Amino acid sequence: MNPEVEKERTVRDASTKALGAKAKSQVQALIGGVGESQSQSAAVVTGAQAAASGVASAGASQGVQSVDAPNASDAQENVSAGQDILQQVLAVAEAAPGAVDEAMSPTPAAPS
Repeated sequence: MNPEVEKERTVRDASTKALGAKAKSQVQALIGGVGESQSQSAAVVTGAQAAASGVASAGASQGVQSVDAPNASDAQENVSAGQDILQQVLAVAEAAPGAVDEAMSPTPAAPS
């Protein structure tokens, strides 16, 4: 094989490995951030549940308006939806390093 072609292939392989390592590192940082967001969202869920419960048990004499209960319920549903999204992002992020490895592995040459 031509030495220049071999050298180019070696440089390309090294570059691909470096980019793959960087991508995996960034994914690991994302996983850490999503995990932190998930733990913080637990407090938000608790607060949304408490708000919905408090509004449901309070009356007009306590300043609760007729729209407050549906709004509190909607807020609680939005928080749950946010948690679901975080879980989906985490699942994708956890699968990403394997996808990077797979993309970086050389594919066998087809028989001619």
